[in-house]
Amino acid sequence: MRFVVEHIKDYMAAYPITEFVGKSMREGWVDHVHVSKPWYWCMVPNRLSELAQTIALIRSFPQVTDEELLQILQRIYEETAYQRAEIHEWVDSRHNAGSAMINAMAQSCAILDDFPSAHKWLAERAGMVKQYIDQAFYPDGMCVELTTAYSASVSVYMQQLAYALRDEEAMRASRERLKALVTSMVGLSDPIGWLPSYGDCYATTLPEYIHQPLAEWLDLPWVRTVLQHGNGPQPPFTTWPCPGQEQWSGYYAMRSGWDSQARFLAIDGWKRLPIWTPGCCRASRRPCGRSRTRAPRARHWRTTPTA
Repeated sequence: MRFVVEHIKDYMAAYPITEFVGKSMREGWVDHVHVSKPWYWCMVPNRLSELAQTIALIRSFPQVTDEELLQILQRIYEETAYQRAEIHEWVDSRHNAGSAMINAMAQSCAILDDFPSAHKWLAERAGMVKQYIDQAFYPDGMCVELTTAYSASVSVYMQQLAYALRDEEAMRASRERLKALVTSMVGLSDPIGWLPSYGDCYATTLPEYIHQPLAEWLDLPWVRTVLQHGNGPQPPFTTWPCPGQEQWSGYYAMRSGWDSQARFLAIDGWKRLPIWTPGCCRASRRPCGRSRTRAPRARHWRTTPTA
């Protein structure tokens, strides 16, 4: 317990909040073998999330003094305010950092409930979540990041936040887009529950990318069947994008059924950008359903062994 507290105190002493002043969250990257500066965009939201979860756990232990708790709370408040100054830029640009920042804002504001400003910041969150869902996801439900591991992680962030805000009018108005988010994850998963790893990083299994309470709120009972590989309602489609659905992302999947032995084929039908570009630049692909000039280029194929 003391190690955790001392580690946080050492960080605060090494980087006083005054060092953040005048620095953008686009600054601070060093290289792949040195830790970035704490004001860099990759660092701030993840740290706020970890600090919020940590202080919720340590506040009840007698080994942690009230003064130490107040120091950590003050730092959470200061870094939340720092992130808030730039969050709209990241949300507006549809960057994956926007989703992480919204999530971090929610967690830190929950901890900062006694601070009047936190209530104002929290009230802004529903609008940002709706904006991000509407603008950072294509109508077929895939994130504009167009790298399946990143896209799926961003998707589940938004699913969790949308469910937490489900009583807000903004979320009720986004039900159809939210259904598309969930459906795209299910539709692109293979018969044993893995998503194809197109682009940077490695995608994992479907349960990592579905917030099941949201699926139930959206009245998608077949999601539970697929997640549990059990009996129950089956998805009403065997191709994704679903029949009649507008095709935007360039990903396609087809299967012979929903059992674990089904034949399955997934296609990445577009020319790949470089694996990594600074700032996680997106492809911003032209929607397939709106372009008839040439056929998609089937460059990446994934099949099951039985296919």
